[in-house]
This record gives sequence, C-alpha cells and structure tokens, in this order.
Amino acid sequence: MIGTLLISEAAIKASSPLDSNVSGEILLPCIKYTQDSIIEPIIGSKLMIKLFKLIDSGEINDPINIDYNILLNEYIFNTVLWSVQAELCIPLSLKTRQTGVIYTNDEHIQNTQLSELKYLAQYYNNRADYYAGRLKSFIQYNGYLFKELVENTKADIQPNSTPTYTTTLYLDNKKCK
Repeated sequence: MIGTLLISEAAIKASSPLDSNVSGEILLPCIKYTQDSIIEPIIGSKLMIKLFKLIDSGEINDPINIDYNILLNEYIFNTVLWSVQAELCIPLSLKTRQTGVIYTNDEHIQNTQLSELKYLAQYYNNRADYYAGRLKSFIQYNGYLFKELVENTKADIQPNSTPTYTTTLYLDNKKCK
C-alpha cells in the first residue's frame, strides 16, 4: 500500500515532461520512494506526518496552515517532481521478468542506450538537487514556523537541513600569504 502522497500522480504528469499514459503501477512507487528517501530525511518524521494529516483531512489549504502549504507547494513539490523523473528513467525502460531484465519496447519505437538513460537520470537529479537545496535552506531559516522539527524522538527520522557541500581540499587554519 502506497499511503498518502505529498504530490499526486496527476500533478506530476501535469507539471513535468512525463507522458500522461505512464502507469500508476510504475509512478506511484517512485513517488513513495522519493518521499521516504529524500523528503523525510530533510524535514523529519514528525513534520512529514503533520503534512500527511493536513493533506488527508483537506486542511492543507486552510489559512491557519499557510506555512505548511508554502512548504509543500513551493519547496517540496519541485524536489519530489524532479526526483521522481530521475527515479523513473530505469523502471520505464527496463522490466524484470521471469526470463531476466529486458528493455520495454514498442514496434515503432527505438529504445535508448543505458548511457543515455544515465545521462537523463543525472539531468533530472541535478534539478532535484537544486530544489532539495532550496528546501533545506527554507527549513534551516524558517524552522521556527514548524514545531514538529523539535518534537522528533530518537525513533523518528531527524530533520537534516544542513547543506551537504563537501570538498576534497584541505584548508589548514594557518593564514594564507
């Protein structure tokens, strides 16, 4: 069972280059995986549960929940949208069958090569990373708006809104001349 989605299947199809005839059997697990693997580690379990409750009850659009609405529609939406696009590249092209992994094919359509799929997935991942960075910044600087960010217990996934930039350069504490 998929459960509550932060972004509907229809919204993803309407806002992306994804074809409208893509099956929900393929799309819905990708949305769920993106929510679990990308969004929840950024915002934490408690805030995720709060968003699910607001979506399920229809209260996400109430004026009292404007901060949650902004978080969902201006920051989470694009992160999920482009992450799902990247996640879909392989499942839409390859199928696991009893006889092994096969390319899906139509009589009049030529499949792309694996290197092209990787390029396309990286293209969408770059967009998703950009929006995930914006989401992290929003949470970092506006965390006081969401009491759920401090209510997490050790059993919950803790929010991590710190930037994830790394470098291989070692910069010693000595002053450069």
